[in-house]
Amino acid sequence: MIYDIKESTIKSKKIFLVETQYRMNESLKSFIPSAKWSPEHKSWYVGSRSKKKLEQWVENAQKEFGTAGDIEAEINKFKERYYESKTLQGHTYDFKELLKEKYNAFFYKEAWHVDPDQYEAAQKELDKLNKGRDKKRVMKYDIENASLEDVENIVDKALNNISECEYKYEDDDFFEEFRSGTTIDEDIKEALEKLKEDLSAINFGYAEDQMFSYTISSDIQNYLLKFFGLQRIYSNRADEISV
Repeated sequence: MIYDIKESTIKSKKIFLVETQYRMNESLKSFIPSAKWSPEHKSWYVGSRSKKKLEQWVENAQKEFGTAGDIEAEINKFKERYYESKTLQGHTYDFKELLKEKYNAFFYKEAWHVDPDQYEAAQKELDKLNKGRDKKRVMKYDIENASLEDVENIVDKALNNISECEYKYEDDDFFEEFRSGTTIDEDIKEALEKLKEDLSAINFGYAEDQMFSYTISSDIQNYLLKFFGLQRIYSNRADEISV
């Protein structure tokens, strides 16, 4: 039953579970702001004091979404479509709006699916989009044993992956290593811009084989040492850097 209310407990406290479809979640949360999701029960629940409020929501939901019989028929129709559908392969998160609008794709069981007649075109476009995405991401093979010039190019690519101070590809190898390999508390964009300044100063001194007064931070030194295999800079001599 879609609107079946079941009594249960969480941490010895009495609660009431309610089954909903995904599209009903906003309605439930709006009507009962204290409603929470239980990973253990895989269901929404409310406290014992909210039982009457929950029953009121059920009445409203029947008017908004239909009776349990109506919804059950709709679910059966959806399941039939799901069993006949084809699953899209590859990264989909960045392209989910396009997949929904252009190919009428739907998300179910941790994957995006399309009707059979849309599969070939949708998968072909998704493959093309993923190739473009991979060019923008920084992969592990890009950064292992990178030269100083390579490092600067990687930092430029990483800066281009920042949109409105949020990193677009948080599964980048560079992003993960950068955040774990430093103790920088700055905004990621500011930290990368600082790293670019440091690298430019180092590269200038290395190219000119000259003394220079610019000293990079300890965090950046350790980061370069760990991540790119550069030797620690013990003094201001640029030619002590191994690239």
